[in-house]
Amino acid sequence: MGLQSLGNVWKDFKQTLKTAAPDLASLDFGFTLNSDGSLLVTPGKSVISTAQKQRLNEILNQSEKLRIGTQEFSKNAFAYAKAHNDFSLGLAKFDENNFKEIIDIGEAIEFYTSSRENKHQHSWFMQLNLNVKTDPTRQKEFNTPTNVENLKILRNDAPKF
Repeated sequence: MGLQSLGNVWKDFKQTLKTAAPDLASLDFGFTLNSDGSLLVTPGKSVISTAQKQRLNEILNQSEKLRIGTQEFSKNAFAYAKAHNDFSLGLAKFDENNFKEIIDIGEAIEFYTSSRENKHQHSWFMQLNLNVKTDPTRQKEFNTPTNVENLKILRNDAPKF
């Protein structure tokens, strides 16, 4: 599922929340994906108590469309990062174990619906670039002679501009 489609599901969820839990609907919060596939509330501009966070997590995870859409989005994000890892993302470690520390999907959806200037700071790709950490185990993999040789081949086959 693309982020735009996921944004529509998020919008529907927030509408439903107004009826189901109006006290929570007024809070500013986002969400992300936990390593077990469940959804987690992320802090927005509102101060959210532990009890409110627990209730929001329960309600978030009752939305099968939102949970499945988020899981699908994360798989696409992992595939993108893996395909571009050696060149644009360096030696990044980005997987289901650290997704929640890197991407706030609520913020990423806000990127697509906002008219604010500098909104790019909250896109999922910008969050990835700002929050991803270097994976020291990949350093050995990246510096192997095979990968260096592949880089030479790629440079030789690159179009001349």
